[in-house]
Amino acid sequence: MRPHHERYQYLVLRLALFLFFGFVTLPVPIAAFWLIDYLDAHEQVRMLRWLLLPVVLAWLFGLPWLTSHTSQHIAFEDQKLGAAVRLTLNELRLNLAFLPLVGHWFEPPTDKSDSDSDDT
Repeated sequence: MRPHHERYQYLVLRLALFLFFGFVTLPVPIAAFWLIDYLDAHEQVRMLRWLLLPVVLAWLFGLPWLTSHTSQHIAFEDQKLGAAVRLTLNELRLNLAFLPLVGHWFEPPTDKSDSDSDDT
């Protein structure tokens, strides 16, 4: 396939995946905005609405990132959708592991059997 065809395939695939992932994950922002409206109506728990802001921001910025990287794996590396999503989530896990305060939550688990085999 010629390079400009791959670029068009990537752009169409990116738009299609954006619509698909947006539809699948739509309950997240809807629930967050519903909870924000509920918390605004109750003065005792109004400050809790700020806890939902990271959820909305993660959805807002994460959806384009997820679609972009997944469509790159599909268009340029000839991966299937499931493998491309798995590779994209592994990349996300690696990137999150470098965050200063919460990065240790995303580190891969250490294999205890490797340290036991050094005794021989």
